Amino acid sequence: MFRKLILSAATLISPIMLAETYSYPIEGVESIGVSSGVEFRIQCGARATLDISAASEDDFQMTLKDKKLKITRNNIERLLSWRFRDVTADIILTHAPQSIDVSGGSHGEMDDCFKNVGKLSLSVSAGSKLKLNGNSGSIDNLDVSLSAGSGVELRNGLNVDHLEVTASSGSRFEAGENIIVETSEVRVSSGASIEVCGARRITGKASSGGSIDVADTTGIVNFRSSSGGNINPDC
Repeated sequence: MFRKLILSAATLISPIMLAETYSYPIEGVESIGVSSGVEFRIQCGARATLDISAASEDDFQMTLKDKKLKITRNNIERLLSWRFRDVTADIILTHAPQSIDVSGGSHGEMDDCFKNVGKLSLSVSAGSKLKLNGNSGSIDNLDVSLSAGSGVELRNGLNVDHLEVTASSGSRFEAGENIIVETSEVRVSSGASIEVCGARRITGKASSGGSIDVADTTGIVNFRSSSGGNINPDC
């Protein structure tokens, strides 16, 4: 009897699991905000489009105003339905955005968008994760802010003229040796960590248990440490 009840419940729930794709034109996007657990991917191509996969349009909100695209998952009151209400977004732009804001446990990545980018600002918080696949591209100025257990990873080759990173509250920033950074200014605190193995020159501050890893060839200039913060040349 109990088994029959389980099968009946699964039959009733199964339609919720079938995702639909909702497509929108998104010309002129300069900044992106993603929140509330939405998974996403940003790419660059010949035509700007947005495809959102969800069980229903009621599961998410999408707005485009003043060149800012916002995507968020609506709150689900029924706990039983939560696992079946995934929302994913595929974002294609004609050029890299100027800023990306990721919060509320959202996870995403960005690639094929780094051909001679001028400035890019990233804000990642509340357990969210963002990966940038450089693919041998370049950014003049990259500004990154992380907090509350969030993470940013740069990978697959990228050249950055100037990098600024502020990390706090257990967050982590990772840039391996194939991410070449000419100059960097970093601030890390409250148990957060920063790894910039390809940095040529670094300045900044580490405090309250924050840590920074650099290569032994990195030039360390005017760096301050306090309250258990440290910088380690051991990438």
